[in-house]
Amino acid sequence: SKATVSVLYWYFPNTLTMSRIMLISCDDLRYDVSRDACMMSSLLKDLLSDDEGMTQIPITTINGITLKKIIDYMEVHWKRPSPALEKPLRRSLKELLSDWDLQFVEANSEDTALFDIIHGANYLGVKDLLELSSAMVAEKMKSKSIEEIRVMFGLKNDFTEEEEEALRREHCIE
Repeated sequence: SKATVSVLYWYFPNTLTMSRIMLISCDDLRYDVSRDACMMSSLLKDLLSDDEGMTQIPITTINGITLKKIIDYMEVHWKRPSPALEKPLRRSLKELLSDWDLQFVEANSEDTALFDIIHGANYLGVKDLLELSSAMVAEKMKSKSIEEIRVMFGLKNDFTEEEEEALRREHCIE
């Protein structure tokens, strides 16, 4: 009813007038996103500033599941940016993150999902999300051996035993 709309507008004035953009994933999933949230992405910001009337943007390199996660992050953080993470990480992410960011990171800590988010955040230019997800990878690497890191990233050991032993001595790795 008109009364409900008036009350909603009174308490949430931006929700009824906010411009919306349709982002379309490579697997043709469509997401309605606020223009303000899109401004967290340097790519989307550039595209939207070049064409004010644009209402749809195909994102041809990111699947729908990953794009949805990135959108969720942008929708939360365009209103309240995340504080900068310390570099290098000296404390656990659990000590540094807001409750929402901690839940986001924990829900997406599986390697494939995490790497997809890194790829997508990098492509879209969502700096804060790229730093957050990269910090998660760094934290996961802290507790792993060289062999476990190779498995994590799918890396082949192309060093000879002698080269690897020399590198371990040079960098004090047990």
